[in-house]
Amino acid sequence: MLILAGFCASIFLATCFLHPKFVFAREFSPSDPPLLHVGKYALKTHADKRTTPSICLKPEGSAQTYYVDLYQDNGYAHGLRLKHNGVTYSAGRFELFYEAAVFNSCQSVSLPKGFYCVDLLGGRGGNGGNNSGSGSVSADVKHECFELNETTSVSVFRGGDGNNGSVNSSGSVRSGGGGGASGVPSLFAFGDTVLVSNGGAGGNGGPGYDYNGNNKNCGAGGGGNMSRGGNGTNGVVNASLNASFFVCGGGGGGAVSGTGGAGDTGSALIFLTYTADAGSSAGANAGGAGGGAHRSTSQKSGGSGGNNTTYTCAGTSLVSYGGGGGGAVCARSSSYVDLNGGNGGSGSIGTSSSSYVRIYRFE
Repeated sequence: MLILAGFCASIFLATCFLHPKFVFAREFSPSDPPLLHVGKYALKTHADKRTTPSICLKPEGSAQTYYVDLYQDNGYAHGLRLKHNGVTYSAGRFELFYEAAVFNSCQSVSLPKGFYCVDLLGGRGGNGGNNSGSGSVSADVKHECFELNETTSVSVFRGGDGNNGSVNSSGSVRSGGGGGASGVPSLFAFGDTVLVSNGGAGGNGGPGYDYNGNNKNCGAGGGGNMSRGGNGTNGVVNASLNASFFVCGGGGGGAVSGTGGAGDTGSALIFLTYTADAGSSAGANAGGAGGGAHRSTSQKSGGSGGNNTTYTCAGTSLVSYGGGGGGAVCARSSSYVDLNGGNGGSGSIGTSSSSYVRIYRFE
């Protein structure tokens, strides 16, 4: 066990704090001098004092003193920071040793002997069709520090953003939009250690619109998600005695396990019946399909659910989950408009402005 003996140059432990974005840290290999674990963060120590001020510590029952280097704060997002006489210090000088620039591809990186920290974040989810459902940026930041005693090859994978769902339109009339696919996870791995940061959820597809551009709140495809997809909204039939009508099928559920929206029926005249089919729930390998729309002489199909797309790195499967399909539309005011539903997003656009895998090397 390590005991803090206070800071050299009269800095006291009570003035330090840990950055709130820490996730966890682990010592991967034996080290001598030892690593100092503060909360869930590991700090590299030296048997000789290299900076003033420094953190001083002693293993219990040992006469040996070890030191942690302190520098005026250099802005690293994850790290131990301390404030003394109005100056903020951070533990350890570092450099950005590697940043993944290739998306959706497993890369091998050689790391020389040294002390490192890695940060990673998965891709953003795709937007839903009709631009009403924005995909989310992943909040699943992973961070870990480790020491290597020899040159070691590690595997990295930077996930791209999910594809958007689509929509079909004619004038003011729109079908139900498909849900966006979830972002591709990012990965860092070596040996038995694997860190995975999940991608963000895809956005729900937008609703169907009638001749007047009114939101009918039907047929939205569920967005893909790494834990549960969005649910499709219910289909609807609006009909009147003058034979104007609007039919929109239920939305499909987004993968994983999103449920499809319910169907509906209605009639304008005794001999005219309109049907909005229910959307399908997500299956094991894809989002659910949107529901069809039927009138007396025409029928349209709901959009297909996006497929789950699997990428592999270091023996680990990284999945982008498909969005649900949007509901089809049959409508009439002064004329007829019939539209298939928008398809759910599947896979990745192959780039991202939000995902990352960054490896920092500390002195």
